[in-house]
Amino acid sequence: MDVYGCGVDGMRSNELEKLVLSNKPIVDSLFSQSDQLHLLQEIKNMTIGSEKQKRAMGVLQLSNRIVRFILTLPQKEHVNEESVQHELQMLSVLNSLFKSPSFASFVRASRLDFATSDDDSRFLELTQHLFTHLRNKSNTNLSLQCLKAISSLFKLDLVDPAHIFFNVETLESMDVRPLSKGETTETPNLRVLFDVLEDGTFQSCSQIVVSVLSIISVTCLRSPDQSNMQQLLISFDNGRLLDIIAHILASSKKQLVIESALHFILTLTDRNYQVGSKFVEPIEKSADGGPSSYVSLICDHLKWDAHRSIQLLCCRVLIQFLNLGVLDPSFPKFAFKVLPTLARLCKSDCDVTHRLEAAELVFDLTEKHKELQKCAVNTERLVNVLISYLDPVDVSNLTSVQLGQHIEMKSVAIRALASLCANDWDTAAKIMKVDAVRALLIGSLEESDRRMRKSALLLLLSVSRSIPVLINHLVLNNQQAPANLDFPVTTKTANSVESICDPLIKEIQRVSNVSSMDCGGDHNDSNDDGDEMQVLASSVLCNLALPFCAGDSIARQYLIQKHLVHSLCPLLHSSNSQLRLNGVWTLMNLTFQSSESTVASVLEILSDDLLTSLILDLSGEVCHKTASLLLNLTNIHKEVPDILGERVVGILSCVFCGLANSELQELLILVVTNICRVPQLRIGYVLGNEKLMTDIRSIMSMSSSGFCVKLASVRFIQSCLTGGSIEDRQRTFEVLKCLNFADSIEMLREEMPQQHVFHSLLGEYIRQLSN
Repeated sequence: MDVYGCGVDGMRSNELEKLVLSNKPIVDSLFSQSDQLHLLQEIKNMTIGSEKQKRAMGVLQLSNRIVRFILTLPQKEHVNEESVQHELQMLSVLNSLFKSPSFASFVRASRLDFATSDDDSRFLELTQHLFTHLRNKSNTNLSLQCLKAISSLFKLDLVDPAHIFFNVETLESMDVRPLSKGETTETPNLRVLFDVLEDGTFQSCSQIVVSVLSIISVTCLRSPDQSNMQQLLISFDNGRLLDIIAHILASSKKQLVIESALHFILTLTDRNYQVGSKFVEPIEKSADGGPSSYVSLICDHLKWDAHRSIQLLCCRVLIQFLNLGVLDPSFPKFAFKVLPTLARLCKSDCDVTHRLEAAELVFDLTEKHKELQKCAVNTERLVNVLISYLDPVDVSNLTSVQLGQHIEMKSVAIRALASLCANDWDTAAKIMKVDAVRALLIGSLEESDRRMRKSALLLLLSVSRSIPVLINHLVLNNQQAPANLDFPVTTKTANSVESICDPLIKEIQRVSNVSSMDCGGDHNDSNDDGDEMQVLASSVLCNLALPFCAGDSIARQYLIQKHLVHSLCPLLHSSNSQLRLNGVWTLMNLTFQSSESTVASVLEILSDDLLTSLILDLSGEVCHKTASLLLNLTNIHKEVPDILGERVVGILSCVFCGLANSELQELLILVVTNICRVPQLRIGYVLGNEKLMTDIRSIMSMSSSGFCVKLASVRFIQSCLTGGSIEDRQRTFEVLKCLNFADSIEMLREEMPQQHVFHSLLGEYIRQLSN
């Protein structure tokens, strides 16, 4: 390793070498002279605030020497004061070095200059030595420095916490055998750490409490099986950790301690329902009638005069409980505590960082819960406060940091607004009436900043669920964007359909690697993340493709004119199931009561193999929308049969493959029914397909078939026996007789209520087939 390579802040090798040479005599004399305390203080003063000096100390292996020296000190319960001061100062210097980013990176690269396994074992030996001091409780300052050193060793991945707190071999064997009597998974070190935490809590030693919580958090994060580690820690010593946390939340008045406890709860319950559920269980009430649950302890800190960072952390913890499923959206505190707190922290009199986090938490809280969206809309003018985030400002006077915060504020505000109006048309209309919102939405769709584009897509997706709201406020209102905006806006007319649709089409065209995929093969749904932007853009296009009112929307007409059908082709081949679903769903919307040219365009991109792969897709939603798409394509107009006739064989083959899926049978039988309405297609393709006809007859006869499937079967029989010439109908009767359809029709008739219109109709068909 080239220890004199370029360091931090562009530090050159010759500059580092000079520092090393000037510091070498001091470091060398540190372990050879008697006045060590003075030299340690001098080294500490030299390295304070100087990344270059700390880098030089790393090259001189100062940390290596300190570790070796500490391990040579006498390890007794009662040591003299001078020895304690020596070790205290050395740990103080070591902890100061560990805090340095450049020194930490140097340590990770060089492993504190230890090259052999014997040297590596010294880290473990040092950690055990530090726990000896914690066990002896000899000196509060020494205990604090020991805790800081242990935390640094864990964070730098120099020591595995599992080897310090648990019997690793016993843990691994628990999968194959139960613990024997007297056997434990924990080492004495874990109990020592909990003792220190408990003592620090009751003695109000805030720095010790914070350090211990940091060590336990790192233990969770560094574990390869984080969920199991969380469970082990929470259940150790009959849930002792929960009692300590409850005491901290109930009695501590120090901001740093409360924040550490809340951060610790977030780490301990991360993606773990079982541990999260422990925090909503009731607490045994004390004699003075204390809080009844951990949740109530957290909610007690949601006071207007509490520090804002504590309020935000409490909100984040409660939202995490909601996402875990241990708290219900109907929990009253969300509406009467959390939302008012977040609305208060979004206001302009708060710090920018607090406003950013509060808006982000509004989005996290309301994104998936309709009842909370409704509560948020009615909470202390929250919508108006979020809209104020979008007010234009003069960016020329902003620093780079302020500009970044300004962009982030717009991004989080748009996301929060998108969540609030996702299921509320009135709120969507209110938001879209604001000029700044409309202009920012249009401009952000073509922003280079990914965060802004994603936020704009989220808002557009929410608004597009109400097509009239979107059309009324973005398309028909043909006004120019305000001139004082602080972001680039497309040169097109601001509120035009092109400004919405063109960026969306461009976004979905980024789906790549289409040519390398086998169009006819089955999709292996690996549930790839794919590109979230493309999923959002295709979802918006899917909504825009819907007709509304009495005819097509302006957006739908424009999408058809822009040949959106061809842009959707890559989505149908994607390995991402959501993209495939959006592609098929958009085509389904475009082909609803569509023109001949649209049907022809869709049939052009849908090969027989592709249709079959979609109808057999591993995603049930994709299969269902594919069947609905086929129903739209075969909804015959006067001019369509010629186009459809070229593809009937492939469509019927797709139908035959999909009939095995009971969820699709109704739709697919209706597809065949549509085809049968054209006599030449019925005679030429359907009746001659014996396998298909046999399958339909079997479905008609199955008692397990639902009533809707049976109704679809009746319509199929009706379409077969009506229309066309007398010769066509006679041939149809012959085919149905040959395939024994009379018995199946009789079974259908018996299941129909006598008053149903199809009951008498089926009786007539049976009489005709019997002649």
